[in-house]
Amino acid sequence: PGGPRCAARSLSRAPRTRTAGDFCLRSSDCAAGLCCARHFWSKICKPVLREGQVCTRHRRKGAHGLEIFQRCQCAEGLACRLQRDHVRYCVVNTRGGT
Repeated sequence: PGGPRCAARSLSRAPRTRTAGDFCLRSSDCAAGLCCARHFWSKICKPVLREGQVCTRHRRKGAHGLEIFQRCQCAEGLACRLQRDHVRYCVVNTRGGT
């Protein structure tokens, strides 16, 4: 009976209590302050990024390519901006958009 399909089905019905490092299918599976992001060939709950943390500009849906270590988006009120050192960081969003 069990099998992978049953495990995936029960995961999708799980309450939103998964913590950092727990397997997930989508961000709604994860607790507040976490997102569901790729880690190797599975997806786990990871913390959203805080001010000053390195970030990755998210591409259009489906354009992730071979990115096996995804980062969450910046926390609310922050934006992922390219800085002088040519690295993107989460900074306070002073403009509209991300």
